[in-house]
Amino acid sequence: MAVFSHESAERRRAAMTGLLIPALITGLAYALVVGSFQRYSWPATIAVCIPAAAGVIVAWWVSAGSESEPERLGRAGVAAWAVVWVGASAWELTALYLQPSLSTDSYAHPTLSYLADPVLASVPGRAVVLFGWLAFGWYLARR
Repeated sequence: MAVFSHESAERRRAAMTGLLIPALITGLAYALVVGSFQRYSWPATIAVCIPAAAGVIVAWWVSAGSESEPERLGRAGVAAWAVVWVGASAWELTALYLQPSLSTDSYAHPTLSYLADPVLASVPGRAVVLFGWLAFGWYLARR
């Protein structure tokens, strides 16, 4: 079920292991700086889009060098992801439309953004979430 050969995966992991300490320091600095940006601002949006785009470009570049074709997701996998996305979308839309108005949050019917607000409202909270996002991306890249 592996998309890459065992040899290419081992080379990638070895290369990334040597970059772990610099990546941790850079990721922590990034999270602290970008976490201090004002919420919903252009600088924050651009600062998040840059590593996201870089991750996509690197993934395309690495997958282009793969000798094997990725396996298709089975029916059970498609069904599982469909249940997750349909369920989350249904909850979000239901909570949104059960609020007193579309611009007023409701404690009785919280949306995902309302639930995330207490964490993302502070600079340390945003920094922790950003660092976690980068760490999860690193984990996915090592797989």
